[in-house]
Amino acid sequence: MNMYRHQLSYLTEWLKVKHRKPIVIRGARQVGKSTLVRLLSEQCGFDLIELNFERNPELASFFKSHDPHKITQLISLQTGKTIQPGHTLLFLDEIQGSAEAIVALRYFYEEFPELHILCAGSLLEFTLSQAGFSMPVGRIEYLHLGPMTFAEFLLAVGEKALADFIAHYQIFEEIPKPIHEKLMDIVKIYFVTGGMPESIKAYAEDNTFKTSEKVKQSILSTYRDDFGKYASITQLCLARVAWKVHHTSANGVPLGAEQNDRFFKVLFLDIGLVSTSLGLNYLNLMEVDELNFVNNGSLTEQFIGQHLLYAQMPYEEPNLYYWAREKKSSSAELDYVISYGQQIIPIEVKAGKTGQMKSLHLFLKEKQRHLGVRFNSAPPSQMDTTTKLPDGSSVDFRFLSLPLYLVGQLSRLSTKQ
Repeated sequence: MNMYRHQLSYLTEWLKVKHRKPIVIRGARQVGKSTLVRLLSEQCGFDLIELNFERNPELASFFKSHDPHKITQLISLQTGKTIQPGHTLLFLDEIQGSAEAIVALRYFYEEFPELHILCAGSLLEFTLSQAGFSMPVGRIEYLHLGPMTFAEFLLAVGEKALADFIAHYQIFEEIPKPIHEKLMDIVKIYFVTGGMPESIKAYAEDNTFKTSEKVKQSILSTYRDDFGKYASITQLCLARVAWKVHHTSANGVPLGAEQNDRFFKVLFLDIGLVSTSLGLNYLNLMEVDELNFVNNGSLTEQFIGQHLLYAQMPYEEPNLYYWAREKKSSSAELDYVISYGQQIIPIEVKAGKTGQMKSLHLFLKEKQRHLGVRFNSAPPSQMDTTTKLPDGSSVDFRFLSLPLYLVGQLSRLSTKQ
């Protein structure tokens, strides 16, 4: 299986920076944080020294000293490996298990910046709140990791040609019907496997869903063990198992400036885990032509949402917004609103090939925006159009309609206007 994560390119550049900060990889359990570090080590030829504070909590005692050179000496004695700056990658896994190690990151940055240090943690917020201290501000960098994307899934299952085709697709190219249908069928497979690396690995190895399903059940059980059956939304969001998609008025950027904390909808971590929770399998999905058989396309909204959430640069905190208004006889709700630079883009998600676009039209008129995006199961298209609104007025805009499998190309295709 060809395991690739797009964050590797960012980390490869980080390796070359002279005075780099330690990076803390943030993400839910089992999204592939440790695997990402191992892939980086293999790809760039660094010697990897790995400490896991959950598996070996006694190693935390090495970090009671505030002298990074003494700490690395102790690690060398323990592991039997020489630590050479520029050649060694020190990986502190499950760092939430050692408050001392978190504090020590400051001293590594200030006194030993030439050593490459990567950390990973899945429950950091809980540790920090319990310990009563914060991360070393200005001395570390974050990298945010979510599930594998659809493009990464294509590479993992041996469909590199399709992944390359998507990456270089131009909006006015016609996609042959057999290629479009093949990609939509693979989207349905991704709906079931999801983006959790172990689930994808299981599917790629035996080309069935049996082992993949066991993997997802195990992941869900782990989450339940972590938080209990009735964990609050706040706890789940702290652990990055769920995300709040907040309401924004979307009058300008940044969208978060007009975020309303009282109104939000919840996005789960991964569509494959959602499918397993709902008891859906591949046969359910292949028996229908359109992906609109569950709660009016909530799975489709989950698919688009989890991709948009992690579409920013790896060091940016994931966030996502929606827009709604309540007016008598004129209520409206947009699935998502995103921004690229100064450009605010409203997004509608439709499970099938058709569907009402009233909310999109109202948003474009009210906010005086000129680009609207729809994701659905139809082939891609783009056109300049004028639409009449219920009040008799009209709105002129560019309408970009993309199939689900092009979600990872939205930034490129929407900015080439």
